[in-house]
Amino acid sequence: MHVAMTAEDNFCVPATVAHRWEYVPEEELIESQVRQGWHSDREAEEKRFRFFRDLVGEEQYERMAEFKGFICSPLPETIVIPDSILLYGDGAQITHIIQALSYEFKHPVISSFEGFGESCQKGALVPFLTGKPQVVIPGMGDRAFTGTTESEIAIGIPGTLLSYVVENLFKSGGKLNMGQPVRTVLPNNITERITPGFAFMHGRIQEYKNKKE
Repeated sequence: MHVAMTAEDNFCVPATVAHRWEYVPEEELIESQVRQGWHSDREAEEKRFRFFRDLVGEEQYERMAEFKGFICSPLPETIVIPDSILLYGDGAQITHIIQALSYEFKHPVISSFEGFGESCQKGALVPFLTGKPQVVIPGMGDRAFTGTTESEIAIGIPGTLLSYVVENLFKSGGKLNMGQPVRTVLPNNITERITPGFAFMHGRIQEYKNKKE
């Protein structure tokens, strides 16, 4: 479905305030999360909020107050040019996307994890604000309410990087790419020369070892 959401539509009221769609003082937002019990105590929650502000930067954090909601669509049928794209998949599928982003090492993925609220923050908001992709470990909301399975993780990327991912998908390693579905190697008579890079390094090790002797 195509969905538009503002504060009036969102039953997750802490997310409404955290995204700054409505104003409530931050200490009261922190108090709401202390009462939830997701983390050990108030100090832990305060550290979590400071971490998020540091992650996006103070300027971008203040920019959040300019927005009042979002529109989302299935990617093949999107009715808007997306600012962020959230892709779910199993570990192998997300690995392919990370390899595509890292193929020229222009967009290496650097993420931190807490397993809580990651899809709504790191999946969409952080890539939008920072222009950098983030791997997401779906939390309780995903698992309980959206049908996200136990085997799924996700990655959020800026919308501008979609064509880059498509262009470089499955290029990593050339013929050695693990493919989709994943090609496994049966461990039978494997040697140090299993790949060109391994063979090269094996030869150099022997060469330098011989020089020492």
